[in-house]
Amino acid sequence: MFLKNVNKKKSTGTEFILLHLEDGEYYFDDYSAYYYPESTKDESQSMKRKVKGRLLLCSRSIIFDPEDDGNKSSTHPIYKFPFKSLTEPIRKYSSTSSNLFSKLGARPDVFILQTNLLVEIKPQLPYIFNQTANSKHVFSLNYESVTNFLQKSNQLYQISKKSQTHPLESETELADLIYERESQIAFDSSWLVRLNEKTVHESRATRITTLISTPGRIMITDARFYFQPLNNIDPDPVTKYTLKSIS
Repeated sequence: MFLKNVNKKKSTGTEFILLHLEDGEYYFDDYSAYYYPESTKDESQSMKRKVKGRLLLCSRSIIFDPEDDGNKSSTHPIYKFPFKSLTEPIRKYSSTSSNLFSKLGARPDVFILQTNLLVEIKPQLPYIFNQTANSKHVFSLNYESVTNFLQKSNQLYQISKKSQTHPLESETELADLIYERESQIAFDSSWLVRLNEKTVHESRATRITTLISTPGRIMITDARFYFQPLNNIDPDPVTKYTLKSIS
C-alpha cells in the first residue's frame, strides 16, 4: 500500500523537480535518508562522508536528492537508479553483504541496491549516464521502516522488469497501485481558510501545466476551490482560489 502524509511542505533546499522524471513516470513517496559513498579504504570512511537527503520512490526509478548544505564546492549530484538497470531486488544490508564486522550491516535501517547504470543530474548540465558493473549503493532510512520500503520498492522493481516481456500486464498492475494510493488519500481539511466552509465536491484530479501533470485532490466549498498535490515537491502544499475569482 502506497499511503503517506502528503501535506508537509518540502523544507530542504534540494534541486529535484518533477521534470527530472521520465515522461509518464509517477512519483509515489519520498523518505528522509542518508547515502553512504563507496570508499576505497574502509566502511568508516563511508560513514564519515554520508550525505543526507530525500529518497524518492517513483514508478520507474529510485532517486536520491541530496540536501543543499550551502557549500557549492561540495555539492552532491542527484542520483537516479532506474529499476530496469538494477541487477537484483533491493535488500537489507547485512554483515554478509560486506564483512562480519560491518557496523552498517548490524543496523536494521540500512539497505543496498546494485545497478549497472547510475544517472547523475546536476543543475544546468546534461545528464551523465555512468555504465557500471553491478555497482553497490548503500542507504539508511531515518524514520521509515526498511521492511515497508523494501516491500514497496521491490513491487515496483518487479513491475518494471515485467514491462520488458509483458507490457500490458505491468501497465495494469501499476495503474492499480496508483489508483489504490490516490483513492486512500483524502483532502486535509486543515487547509481550509475557514473551518465553517461547506464542502460541495471532493475528488481525485490532475493539474496540467507545461510539461508536467500533477496528481492531487480537489476540494470545492461554498467559498473556494482547493488543489492539494499528492507529493512533497510543490512549494505550496495546497493551492486555493475564491470562487469569485474563477471565470
